[in-house]
Amino acid sequence: MPPARPILHPGTFAIQEDNDDVREATERLRRSTSELCRQMKTIPTVIGELRRFQDSSQRSMGLLQLLRTLAEMQDVVLKRMTTTVEEERSRQELIAHYLLREKLAVRRKAELKNRLSQVRLEREKAHATRTETLTKLKADLLDVRESTQLKLKQLGGLSPDEIPLSSIGARSEIWEPNADTDRRVGGSGGRP
Repeated sequence: MPPARPILHPGTFAIQEDNDDVREATERLRRSTSELCRQMKTIPTVIGELRRFQDSSQRSMGLLQLLRTLAEMQDVVLKRMTTTVEEERSRQELIAHYLLREKLAVRRKAELKNRLSQVRLEREKAHATRTETLTKLKADLLDVRESTQLKLKQLGGLSPDEIPLSSIGARSEIWEPNADTDRRVGGSGGRP
């Protein structure tokens, strides 16, 4: 009858399996030892033969050294494989980190491109508005110049200071563009 197993909680399933393996190995070892003892009792010369075997095994220390070296190599390979697995895991985490950063950078780039296109559109609208305003102002300036020239011709060649204000409406309508400054003809200078 197998020994009674202790009741374990759900989180201890792995421990129970380990304990079962240990119990089975112990039971097999006990049976093997009993069988070995029975066999040794039937053969009286077995002790001498075991001593001879031990002597021959001492002569073959090179074989034991080889076995130890193989065991050490196995440990080194196991450690290297463990390290390789850890390095691979670390590399995968690093790749995942960089992929996330790339995804965020692509999203940020798209946002910046969108904002740039909005800024360009606003700038183009402002530029169009300024161009339109400038065109209107140039047209107004041309009209003022033409009307000023016309009124000067009507007045018969008077100098701008001699022109009566009543004849041209308001003095601020007459402008004389100058490369250095814009000033009113006969006025105090500056734009109206």
